[in-house]
Amino acid sequence: MNSQALFLLNQALQYLRNGNPNSAEPLLKQTLRIEPKNVDALRLFGVVLAQKDHYIEALSYFKKALKLDPKNGLIFSNIGNTLQKLKHYDEALLAYDDAITFLPNYAEAYSNRGNTLHELKRYEEALSAHHQAIALQPDYAEAYSNLGNTLQKLKRHNEALIAYGNAISLNPRFSEAWCNKGFTLSELKHYDEALAAYDEAIKLDHNNAEAYWNKSLTELVTGEFISGWRNYEYRWKKKEAEAYKHTECQPLTNLNNIAGKKILVWSEQGYGDTIQFSRFVKSLLALNAEVIFEVQKPLKSLLADSFTGCTVISEGDEYGTVDFSIPLLSLPLIFSVILDNIPNKISYLEKIDQKTGYWKNKLNLDKTCLNIGVACSGNENHKNDINRSMDLKLFEPLTKFANLFLIQKNMRPNDEAYLEKSSNIFYLGNEIQDFTDSAAIVGEMDAIVSVDTSLAHLSGALGKPTFIAIPWTPEWRWLLDRQDSPWYPEVKIFRQKSPDNWIEVINEIVEYFNDKLK
Repeated sequence: MNSQALFLLNQALQYLRNGNPNSAEPLLKQTLRIEPKNVDALRLFGVVLAQKDHYIEALSYFKKALKLDPKNGLIFSNIGNTLQKLKHYDEALLAYDDAITFLPNYAEAYSNRGNTLHELKRYEEALSAHHQAIALQPDYAEAYSNLGNTLQKLKRHNEALIAYGNAISLNPRFSEAWCNKGFTLSELKHYDEALAAYDEAIKLDHNNAEAYWNKSLTELVTGEFISGWRNYEYRWKKKEAEAYKHTECQPLTNLNNIAGKKILVWSEQGYGDTIQFSRFVKSLLALNAEVIFEVQKPLKSLLADSFTGCTVISEGDEYGTVDFSIPLLSLPLIFSVILDNIPNKISYLEKIDQKTGYWKNKLNLDKTCLNIGVACSGNENHKNDINRSMDLKLFEPLTKFANLFLIQKNMRPNDEAYLEKSSNIFYLGNEIQDFTDSAAIVGEMDAIVSVDTSLAHLSGALGKPTFIAIPWTPEWRWLLDRQDSPWYPEVKIFRQKSPDNWIEVINEIVEYFNDKLK
């Protein structure tokens, strides 16, 4: 190798080891001008591009290097890392397998292979890969942290804490491991310890958005709203964050002098979030602001009918010139919302009369028994789906005194199979076009029984008696150890007394109805 190229390459490598790809980039470009077929320079330039999120271009450089050195395990490992970032997990797995073929003792490839298997929900195989990485390199702190993540996903929380503890012992300044430990402690409801772990993560890395975000969820679930809303803003900086929209608009950061100002409020996250927080649009209207409310298309008609004082548009619609914009879930922050001032005194959504008549005729309900709307599962892609969904067959005890109407668009295969055998559970999802249909159906029901999905929010916002089944570790908005909700006066909460025990929750709901029917 040319001596100048070798010097430049070593300098670039040092910059990369210090986490400074911008300084490495010009040195690698210079190296490649001197030696265009330098395998190490091509590979490292691909690493630089990947670190700058230019993944497709990075792959092109890795492939150039691989053509020159087809048995280079490091290149295969880099390809795996990049494919994993692109969420091409099956292809990444093949790349790691090739890396291990040519570098059988390369612990990092095993650990990253474990991460890929984790993403594919092949958790037991992921555990094996993490253990192999640790066996090859017992001082590999990141491998222990990755092991903890998979154990946590398997709900082996105490083992996960041991793994994070090992990672931290090996690297006490490992901010990510402290953050992961905090999350597991939160899952165990050890909230004070979780907050201490997040604070340690933040102290070690002031840019650890994941730690701020997780801390906000713990603060919110424990009712610490002031600090919680502030830290909740880190949702835009965390890994795999939603894209922050409408960056061309001036952000709304306070309520000063907003009378007469045109404000674009845009929805984010799920349908339930939009329903829950849409109430704050009315708070803006009460301050004489002119509001354009951008929502998910299936919610447009319902919200347009309910929020007659503002313009409701679908995502992607034109909205003209505005003075300010704000994401919907940032409104509690600028309104300084605490438990005592949540606007919850009246139902804030309206049923559409046209749909009400249609569904009244369509359902033709038997009034000699109760008619209860239910939802047993939500979005399968929701990160907490494993905790917040249950099998439809668990609702069977309710059928002893009620007809059940399944008000959700999608069903899992096991629920479809159960539904075929049930004579008094009726699936309505195929005829639900948007939330105006769902709202009209809710209006015809005597009550709603639901896991934590958009139906629970819709029913609560319509003022219908609503019974929500909540997992042992609750989502933050349902708070802790209370049967009511400060968000919805007509909601009653039934909580798991132990992890994964839905049967007990349903039995409590049945008992409640039986008491009312006596």
